[in-house]
Formats: sequence, C-alpha cells, structure tokens
Amino acid sequence: MVLPDLEHSINRYISNQSSAAAMEFMEETSLGRKYRARSLMEMIRSRFGNSQHLWMWDYKSLTKELDDCGFVKIRRAQFGDSSEPMFKDVEDSDRWEGCLGVECRK
Repeated sequence: MVLPDLEHSINRYISNQSSAAAMEFMEETSLGRKYRARSLMEMIRSRFGNSQHLWMWDYKSLTKELDDCGFVKIRRAQFGDSSEPMFKDVEDSDRWEGCLGVECRK
C-alpha cells in the first residue's frame, strides 16, 4: 500500500519557517478545510466525494495496526521493490512522493 506519510508531513512542518507553515500542513494532510460546504451540491460532493483521508498514519502506528489485524512480514516498501511482480504494472513513481509504502502478507 502507498498512503500519505504523517511523519513526513510533520517533519516538513517542523522545518518550515514560513508564517504559512500551519496552513500548508493542514492542507497537505487534509486535516482541515479552508471552506465549509454551503450549497447543496458542495454538501453532496463533500459527503460522498471520498476525496479526503479519514486518518493519517506513520510507519510505527500502521505497523502496529497491521500486526494487530494478523498481518505478517510487515516492512517499509520503496518504489519498485515489491516482491509481487504484478505491482510493476501499476506502480507510478509520482504516487510515492512524500508517501509511506508498506508491504505485508496475511
């Protein structure tokens, strides 16, 4: 799996000296919204659009959750290093930018 990396985002926030650092962090992580949906269409899109993450993960917390759910051979993955050959057909290096990759088995 490849998903946004909370630890990466936190480190970027901590090292960002800009007065806009908090806003950039909130936007990058989708932990906040600049605008609230007001029209009916915006409310529908917000409710059913499925465009925001519901939770942010770092490697430590995701590893624990996967382990608790019975997954094994949990490891941090990098672009192009999957032991599953089918991933080579769908992997895109752009999706790995600032993200966390994890491979596991069940």
